[in-house]
Amino acid sequence: MYKEMMTIIEGIAENAGKVALTRPSILKKADNKIVQIHVAKEVGFTIPPSLLTNSNISAQKFVETQNSSIVKPISVGRINTSQTVNFIQTNIVKDTGNVKGLEFSPAYFQSYVQKDYEVRLTIVYGECYGVKIESSNKVDWRKSDATIRYSKIRVPIDIEEKCNEMMKKLNIHFAAFDFIVNDQEYIFLELNANGQWQWLEEKLNLGISDKIIEYLTGGDKNAEK
Repeated sequence: MYKEMMTIIEGIAENAGKVALTRPSILKKADNKIVQIHVAKEVGFTIPPSLLTNSNISAQKFVETQNSSIVKPISVGRINTSQTVNFIQTNIVKDTGNVKGLEFSPAYFQSYVQKDYEVRLTIVYGECYGVKIESSNKVDWRKSDATIRYSKIRVPIDIEEKCNEMMKKLNIHFAAFDFIVNDQEYIFLELNANGQWQWLEEKLNLGISDKIIEYLTGGDKNAEK
């Protein structure tokens, strides 16, 4: 039933209106982590050693060769129960001698990189909105127990250019990029082709909503026809 309903919704969204921020067919490809890694390498981003696998042996070998590793879901990591909806977030691999169960659920492993802070860079048709995220949780700032400080930031021009090049390759006009910054070096983590932005808008008055409205209503002359 869920798949049937989503097929109807995606079909409508694929064809409705003359202008869309991102059509579902394009969104699906852009959000694929395997596609992202290849495109991010093509544009020249620095990326932590990474492994997407459903092999327990491959995962075991990977974590044993890193000083420290993290594991995160390949997609949204959502778990639905009869009463609640929960999300799996990024976690440190604590027991490097006990990787198992991946044959039923592939996972995304990365080398853990120390960071000074993180950056969420939201781009709407070439307009960049950078936010510096300083968190008490050094693994995943989204953890419920984290104390977080947000502030506006202008990212280096070369990072903006690589982001725009990546978006062009993926044929998207909106994206939310996540970076770790370590000693002023930007390290690419992932791209969210339908990333959330409203909470940052409310905290920092960024103007993202105005740009989206401008684009969708034709105020942006570059909008698709």
